Amino acid sequence: MSIMSKQDDLDDDLARDLGFALWRSPLRAKGRESQRIETCVMIAREVVAHLKRSLWRFEKLPPAEPHG
Repeated sequence: MSIMSKQDDLDDDLARDLGFALWRSPLRAKGRESQRIETCVMIAREVVAHLKRSLWRFEKLPPAEPHG
């Protein structure tokens, strides 16, 4: 696996985690489309791309506390 694909995997993991957090958030709007996890992940991918353009860097670590 190349370094670039590892980074892509980490970016996808981050987007999925952010998307899940958005989906579970009380801030999500009411309505059929806004309640789909895929929509939240798509939004999260845009957030990850913006943060990377802003020179943020991320590192994946084990969870600080159990979650589920």
